[in-house]
Amino acid sequence: MSVRRAERARVRGLAAALLLAVAVAGCSGSKAGIGSAPPAAALDATAGPEGLVALADSAVAAADPELARRALVRAGEIAPRSAAVHAGYGRYYTAILRYRDAKAELDKAAELDPTSPEPYYWLGVAYLKAGEKEQAFRSLSRALRLDPGHPGARAAVRPLLEERYRAAGVPGEYAAIPEHPTVSRGELGVMLAVELGVDPDRSVWRSDQVHRTDWTVLDGAWGSRWLRASVARGWIGPLADVDLHLDDPVTRGALALLLAEIEARSPAPARADTAALGTSARVGGGGASPAPDGFPGLGRRHYLGRAASVAARLGLPLRDGGRFEPQSFATGFEALRGIRGLARAIGATPIVSGEPDEVSLVK
Repeated sequence: MSVRRAERARVRGLAAALLLAVAVAGCSGSKAGIGSAPPAAALDATAGPEGLVALADSAVAAADPELARRALVRAGEIAPRSAAVHAGYGRYYTAILRYRDAKAELDKAAELDPTSPEPYYWLGVAYLKAGEKEQAFRSLSRALRLDPGHPGARAAVRPLLEERYRAAGVPGEYAAIPEHPTVSRGELGVMLAVELGVDPDRSVWRSDQVHRTDWTVLDGAWGSRWLRASVARGWIGPLADVDLHLDDPVTRGALALLLAEIEARSPAPARADTAALGTSARVGGGGASPAPDGFPGLGRRHYLGRAASVAARLGLPLRDGGRFEPQSFATGFEALRGIRGLARAIGATPIVSGEPDEVSLVK
């Protein structure tokens, strides 16, 4: 895990350096200056492709494109079919504003290493620099499909998602929920309505309905229209003291119980793409991906065992060591993964999709 964190820190640092390099490249060209290597600096004859790519990245950060170019040329001579080398070229071309060349190199990197999110992330960065938001969204979404926790891609895609959410009447801050260390009951209600495609304008309480929505606390709540829709469906209801407790954080166990209950009560999915995936199984049913038989410290005989298995099948991430940790608070990222898995399982159409090619109620 420490290696992964170090790599993510390097990605964040390189992304920041790339922003600086782009700005410098636009006004200073390739002139050597303070902190840049001399134009004729010799390359280490013993350096391998990884070291040369790292040197090129450092040269880009120091606004020395000539050194970066020579390092990448040498790396390409040593390893012409290295995805890392082509990705390095992509970052270099992005820094000097040659976006077409950057796309060609990053496409090649993705072809050589289709399981890596890095080419798609840097391709998204290049598209953003070129002002092509839709293509950037597609590339960044592809990176996040390969690594949902990719810090650079999550940060880069957030402003794009904020625009989409606001256009649909959803608070723009919704895009930041994956970064939240906890999720409140109120936020969970908004997430359920948005991701399961609930129309908030049809959620008006009548005296003959079981779930009342005339709670005064809902009027000033964040995302009140969407939260009220979840309350109307009983997804967020009063606790034993007859209070909604909208600010209380949600535990992973409580989230699992709710996800399992909603799936069990839902009809078969109507969306053809969902049905084709075979994800229409209900609690105790067949046809879906097999759920884990148990978790360390939480067997299937535990009262939360079945719900935990369903939630894990839907996509709620497990903790270190495969533990479920039902008493721990769910993070925004975990809750969103679980709810989006539920939406796919029951054939729900989200208000705004986090995926470029997925069906959504608002484009």
